[in-house]
Amino acid sequence: MQLSRSPAFVLGAVAPQDADYSAVTVSNTQVTRLGLHGPARDKDCALRSPPVVNIVDAPTSGELQVRGAKIKLSATSSCPEIEAPFQAVLFRPKPKLFGQDKVSYTVTG
Repeated sequence: MQLSRSPAFVLGAVAPQDADYSAVTVSNTQVTRLGLHGPARDKDCALRSPPVVNIVDAPTSGELQVRGAKIKLSATSSCPEIEAPFQAVLFRPKPKLFGQDKVSYTVTG
């Protein structure tokens, strides 16, 4: 199954983006993680507010979920190891479905 998503963001600091379209091929038998979004650290190592994920356009051929998770961020030369709140965006297609679909979500924070 081919799934288009917009916008796509990467792990780490969340920067606003007007549009970043990407296509992902997903299995029709398992959940696929489309994004993992977490807070950035300030220069004093404190975590910024966790990002907020909002679904703009839900898929028609499956289910899009946003789940909270705690992830350990590795220590850096200036910051200790810390556990941070993240938001995972997950897609589960309907069983035995082939074709294309599109989802859109925003990340702020």
